[in-house]
Order: sequence, then C-alpha cells, then structure tokens
Amino acid sequence: LVTASDDKTIRVWNPKTGREERKILGQIGPGSVGKIYAIALSPDGKLLGSGGFLDVPGDGGSGQIRLHDFRTGELLQILKGHENVLQDLAFSPDGRWLASSSSDKTVRLWRRSGSRFTAGPVLRGHENSVYEVRLFEDSGRLRVVSASYDHTVRLWDAESGRQLALGRHENRTDSLAVGPDWIASAGWDKTIRIWNPKTGREERKI
Repeated sequence: LVTASDDKTIRVWNPKTGREERKILGQIGPGSVGKIYAIALSPDGKLLGSGGFLDVPGDGGSGQIRLHDFRTGELLQILKGHENVLQDLAFSPDGRWLASSSSDKTVRLWRRSGSRFTAGPVLRGHENSVYEVRLFEDSGRLRVVSASYDHTVRLWDAESGRQLALGRHENRTDSLAVGPDWIASAGWDKTIRIWNPKTGREERKI
C-alpha cells in the first residue's frame, strides 16, 4: 500500500501488518512547497509517479511530476510542463502513457519511449482546476476522462487530443472511476453519475 501526504512524504506500508516499510522523500521546501497531492504506480509496479506542489525556484511552474524507481526510491526523471499545482496522475493499462491533471486547467499526456517519458498532447478546454483524470481503452483506442471544478466531465481521444464528449454536474466534479463499460463521476452536487464511454452520454444518476 502506497500513500502520499501534505507532510511531503510518500510511504510504503505492509497491508498485512499495517506497518510502514519505507519512505520515499521528494522535495522539502518552505510552506506548501513539497506537498504531494497525487501518486500513481505503473501497472508493472516498477515506476511511481508523484506530483503536487513541487517547485524549483527560478525553474517555472509548480506542477512538476517526479518519476521514481518504486523498489529503490531513486528519482529517475522530472517531467515539466504544468504551470500550476498537479492534482492527479494516472497510467494507462499498458503503462505506455501517463496522464496528469492540474490547477492550470489542462490535462497533459506523456508517452513512454524506452525508459523515459516524453511530452504528448495537451488537452485544453476546462475552465477551472482539473481534479481527476483516468485512462482506459475502448475498441483499441486510448481514451482520457477528466473531471474539473468547472462542473464538467470530459472525454478525449488520447492520441489526437480531441475532445469527444462533454457532461455536466451541477457543482464541482472531483472524483472518477472507470469500469469495463462505464465511467462514474461524483462531485459537490451530491450525485454520482454513470456515463457511457462510447457516447459520453449520462445513463443514470445515483
């Protein structure tokens, strides 16, 4: 079990004993600098991505993504591009893509090439912080779904960066889950909405 926190640490726990096994330390800075808001473990368990309020003075932006060797904790790569704090991270099911969402109102996609990740499409359209992002496959195509404080849930094609569908809540949207043939979103309007991943249409409300 892996957790991250405003205390600026990532901790690895033994789920059988409940004991902490080790720590992965990132950036420790003044105030909020170093707080970790998002982590994601690659499907093969080898890479751990982390992000949040990570900043290097004079380097621009506070939305850097750090990629660690999960077994050793070694920092392997820093991905730069977001211009505000990072809110969420997600790997694709095959581990070849990483998606990141930020308070800069964008979702960024990163492609794996060998042992490194390089910048891919930037998904623009949200009008407020993008709080959650997920990647899934649909008929052989990689899709992205994002949820934002602008009350919307958006469906995108990963390779082209094109927006495919748009759904709305009545307040901020900050949670997502993806299943084999459904997308679920939840937010401040106290509802869970189930969407069709092929059409982007709302199918029911809980």
